[in-house]
Amino acid sequence: MSKQNSQRISNPYAEAYCTLMMAETKTKSRRMSVTCLTLTCLLLKYPQIVGFLKNPLLTTTQKKEALAKILKQINADQTSSHFVSLIIDRKRGEFLLPIMFEIMTRVAKQYKIMGAEVIVPKELAPEQLQTIKIFLRKEFGMRYVQVNQTIDRTILGGIQIRLGSTLFDGSLKRQLADLQNYLDTNLLD
Repeated sequence: MSKQNSQRISNPYAEAYCTLMMAETKTKSRRMSVTCLTLTCLLLKYPQIVGFLKNPLLTTTQKKEALAKILKQINADQTSSHFVSLIIDRKRGEFLLPIMFEIMTRVAKQYKIMGAEVIVPKELAPEQLQTIKIFLRKEFGMRYVQVNQTIDRTILGGIQIRLGSTLFDGSLKRQLADLQNYLDTNLLD
């Protein structure tokens, strides 16, 4: 399945789900968000579920019954359960994960939520992490920033911040590489 085809199918479903969510009360909307997040995590953790949904030998009824059990286990709200059932009825089960990703992306944008990975050579103090969160919140106009810290001693010093596929590299390793490149290019000709 191509990324373009996946987006072409995922976007209308995600838009419909988010429209439903916005029409609900705050409490029900949050519950729908939690169901979506939990289901996304399960699909990522257990790729065999997606394989099960792609299996052409299984009937729509078998797929719906299996997913209904999963949704019951995670205490899914009724609207989300019906939504997932509709996806299976329309023979779009193989797109369930991309649909959930698109929904989560839209929810994060709607509620101004950002995730960031902070890569440092040694563990930061809680106050330092809080300073980074405040900076990112102000810089990008977000209400909430979730920061995950990764220790990578090879960056030597400084910090790298990954936001999605963008990497802001303020590491000593990169600065030394830039200096080496400059010296190689300008002084050693």
